[in-house]
Amino acid sequence: MPALSQEAPAATPTNDLDLSSAQQNIAASSVLQSAPEANINLGGVVRTVGAADMLTAAEMVAVRQVLATGTQFLQLNEQGVAVGGGFRVSYYAAGLNNLVVPEGVRVSQDAALLQSLNLTGNLTNAGTFNIFSSNAAVNSATVNASNIYNNVTGTITSSLANLNLNAINNIVNAGSITSAGNLSMSAGGSIVNALPAGVAAMSPIMQAAGTMNLMASSIVNSGLISSLTGNINVNSMTAANIAINNLGGVMQALHGAINVRDASYNLSHDITLSGGDYLSRELNLYSGHGTVEVNVGKLTGVMTSVAEILHLQADTPVLTLGDQCLYGDPTYANTGAINIAGALTITGGPLVIAAGTNILSTNTGASITNNGNNIYLIAGATVNTGSCTGCANNAGTSFSGTNPSGTGLMTAGTITIDFSSGSGGNIDFSGITGGSTASTATLVLDASNTTSGGGGNVLLAARANGGTGGQILFPTSSVSINTSGRGAGSAGGSVTVIAGSASTSDSSPAVQLGTVITSDSGAAVGNTTSTTTAGYVLYSRFSQAPSTCCHLPYLHPCRNNASMLKFSNRLLLSNMSLADAADTM
Repeated sequence: MPALSQEAPAATPTNDLDLSSAQQNIAASSVLQSAPEANINLGGVVRTVGAADMLTAAEMVAVRQVLATGTQFLQLNEQGVAVGGGFRVSYYAAGLNNLVVPEGVRVSQDAALLQSLNLTGNLTNAGTFNIFSSNAAVNSATVNASNIYNNVTGTITSSLANLNLNAINNIVNAGSITSAGNLSMSAGGSIVNALPAGVAAMSPIMQAAGTMNLMASSIVNSGLISSLTGNINVNSMTAANIAINNLGGVMQALHGAINVRDASYNLSHDITLSGGDYLSRELNLYSGHGTVEVNVGKLTGVMTSVAEILHLQADTPVLTLGDQCLYGDPTYANTGAINIAGALTITGGPLVIAAGTNILSTNTGASITNNGNNIYLIAGATVNTGSCTGCANNAGTSFSGTNPSGTGLMTAGTITIDFSSGSGGNIDFSGITGGSTASTATLVLDASNTTSGGGGNVLLAARANGGTGGQILFPTSSVSINTSGRGAGSAGGSVTVIAGSASTSDSSPAVQLGTVITSDSGAAVGNTTSTTTAGYVLYSRFSQAPSTCCHLPYLHPCRNNASMLKFSNRLLLSNMSLADAADTM
C-alpha cells in the first residue's frame, strides 16, 4: 500500500466508520469543506461528489484521500462499499464509535501518530488490521473497544514490541491475531479463539513471538494460542474463578511456561482446565485456597500447583509432577506414565496417583509427603475404560480418556481403575526399570504422623501384562515407606504391596523394598526389608472385600474416601488364585 503521509488529519464526520455499509448517511459538505467537488472511483466508474451529496463511510474516506493526496487508495464497488485497498485509521480516530473493516481491506494504525485507538463501540475486522510505527522510539500500541471481533478472514498483526488489545466485554477471534513482540489481551467477559458454529475454515490462531498475556476469567480455545519464545500468562481482571475451555485446542509455549495466576496468589478462587493439549516446559497452577480441576489431553510440561483441592486427569505419554502444595484431596490419573519430579506435599486427605503405565521418578529431590493420611499408587491398569460393572460404589461413569488431539473430554466425577486389562506398568523408584526413562530418585512415601495420631495407610499396586510391568521397586539402602504413628496408642498405618510380576530372578525381582516403618510412636521398630519374588506381598490386612473393579471416586473432604477404595482381579496381580487372595484379605 503506498504511503499516506500527505493525508491530512481532520475530524471524522461520523461516529461510525463502517466500511462495509452501503448506507449514505454522511454529508459530503462536511468532507469537502472549501473544495467544490472531488472525483472518486466506484467499481471503475468515476463519481463526481458535490457539497449537496451524501456519502457512505467508505466514500467519505475515498474523498478525503483524493483531496489530501490526489490518489484514492481505498477501492470501492458500485454501492460505495470498500472491497480492497486501504487507509490509515490514525487520521480518522477522533470520536470513533464502531469501526468495521470488510474482507480484502487493509487498515493501518501508525503508533507514532496514534498510540492508542479508543473506540467507544466495537472493532469488527474481516480484513487486515496492521499496527506499526513510523518512529522507532514508539514501539507499543493499544486498541481499546467495547468488543473486539476478528472474523474468519480477519488478521490483526503488529510489528511492535508490545501490542495490547483491551475489551470491556469480549475478545472473539476466528481468524489470526499475531504480534512480533509481546501480545496482551484483556476482557471483562471472555477471550474466545474459536470458529463460529458450523463454519469450516482454518483453525484460529493467537500468537506472540514473545510473551502472551491473557486477562479474563473465561477463555475458550479450539485453535492455537501460542508463545514462540516466552510464556503464556493467564489471569483474571478481578479476583474470580478462571475457566479455560481448551476442547479441541492447543495452548503452546514450547520454550517457556504456561502460568495460571502466579505464586503470590493467596485467595480462594478455582481454576478449571477442560480438554485439549497444553504443550510447554512447565504448567504452573496457583489457586490459593481454591480448587483446581484439570481434565486434558497432552500435558508435556512439569506441572506444579498450589491449591486446596486438586483433581487431574490427562491423556499424555508422560505426566510429570513437579512441586505440589495442596491442603487436601489430590487425585492424579493419566493414561500414560507418571513421573514424580518434585516434592508432593499434602496436608490433609488421601492421595491417589494412577498411571496407565509406569510410576517413576527421575529427580533426586522428589518426595511424597502426606502426613497422617493415605497414599495410593496404582500402575499399569486401564484408566480409560468404559463404565465399571459390579462395583458397589459405582455412583457415576468411569474415567474415560481423551484422544491425543484433545477433541473429547474425560467424564469427570469418578475414576475407575480396571485391573482386568491394561498395558502393565511398574512402580519404580530404584533405577532398575522404567522403560526409556529410568528412575534415579531415592523417593520416600511418607504417610507418618508428625504431630499426634495414627499414620496413614500406603497401598502400592502394579499390574503385569505378560512380561511387561508388575514390579514394585525401591532402593534397598534407605527407608522406602514410613507410616508410623505418634503418641501413646497411635497405630502406624498399614502397607499393602500388590505386584503382578511372576519374576523369580533376584536381578529383576517382583518386589524390592528398602526399610518399611509401620511402627507406633515414630520408633523404627517392626521394620521390613524385602526382595521377595513371590509376586504378591501383603504387609498388613486391607479391610475391604474383593470386588470386580477398582473404584477411585473423586476425593472430597465430605466423603469417607478410604472406605470407597476397592480392588479386583487379584489373580491378574498375583501368583495366587483369586480365592487365596480373598482368604488372605
